[in-house]
Amino acid sequence: MAKKVILGNVDLSEVSQTPCWYTLVTQFNYEEKAVNNICDAIDGTDFADKVEDFYIPIKYSKEVVHLADGSTKNKIHKVKGALSNYIFIKCVLDEGLWNLLRTTTGVAVIPTTGGFPVAISEQEIKKMKEKQAPEGFTPDELKALQNKLKYSLV
Repeated sequence: MAKKVILGNVDLSEVSQTPCWYTLVTQFNYEEKAVNNICDAIDGTDFADKVEDFYIPIKYSKEVVHLADGSTKNKIHKVKGALSNYIFIKCVLDEGLWNLLRTTTGVAVIPTTGGFPVAISEQEIKKMKEKQAPEGFTPDELKALQNKLKYSLV
């Protein structure tokens, strides 16, 4: 007989069976590492089909720096702002994925309201992405940066 999974007073019975955005709070400066750890943990499992996207609210900007020898160098700045230590995951949440997320290294907590995980609307994520849109990149540079990262920027 299978042992019932204890979720720590979290009720997932009312969670949508369509992909929704959920908030994860990470340990200090672990946003990108937490996403990488989650990707590594779900790779090759049934959970990979349940996770659609990640979003880390970091604003990237590119600055061209002129060096003393007359050459130039591109410098990329990352600004975290008010949403530091937060990541957003678009997924279909169930008991197995909940346990995987909450036990992944770098994830501190998955916020709930009254024991129910609260989904964030697509419009709220879109607003955040617009405010944190990368600046100073050409479309090709932006695509290269996007491919390097495991999460969406825009």
